[in-house]
Amino acid sequence: MVSFLGYFVGLLTIAMIFSDSLGKMAMVFGVAGWVAISFGNFYKTGDRVQLGGIKGDVIDIGMLRTTMMEIGQ
Repeated sequence: MVSFLGYFVGLLTIAMIFSDSLGKMAMVFGVAGWVAISFGNFYKTGDRVQLGGIKGDVIDIGMLRTTMMEIGQ
């Protein structure tokens, strides 16, 4: 338990020191993911996809989210 607590406090300290950099890095990964989805031809508007057991048609691909119309039950 003491070892786990030490690792947790260490990671928390590192996260607080680099919190500004981590936010920028998360934004870069988000934009990179959007570019990969938009230009990588994984799926496009009008495709029928299944995500986590939910089937639907892709309506819109935005920078923050993909909108789909659920079909079936």
